[in-house]
Amino acid sequence: MIPAANLLIEKLRNVEARYEELNQLLAEPEVVSDSKRYLKTAKAHSDIGEIVSKFREYKDLERGISETAAMVREETDPDLKAMAEEELANLEQRRVQCETDLKLLLLPTDPNDERNAGASRFFLPTQRASAASKKLSR
Repeated sequence: MIPAANLLIEKLRNVEARYEELNQLLAEPEVVSDSKRYLKTAKAHSDIGEIVSKFREYKDLERGISETAAMVREETDPDLKAMAEEELANLEQRRVQCETDLKLLLLPTDPNDERNAGASRFFLPTQRASAASKKLSR
């Protein structure tokens, strides 16, 4: 692995460890009884849940690639070897997509995104103009 990939994996391991720590905190009576602390912990847990899920998928793909590559090396039957090579190519392609997804998930989020979470219930400017013109035409 190249150094950048090692840094990415290390960061993902840290995120996964934090996720497990938050899981434990959410089960503690002291946290559950303190609504402010519970909400803060639950939000942090939720914020990294998708990253952890994708990282676990990545680790499963890595395991699958390793096992399938061993089958390709050891298999003597040409048909089975061809099937294993096809599966290996599929797993490698999925791993590349998973890596891309992880990099996107690790990008910092815009703090304004949360403030605008309810903005979808408001009209877009073009919708407002259309609604206004309809009222004027009545």
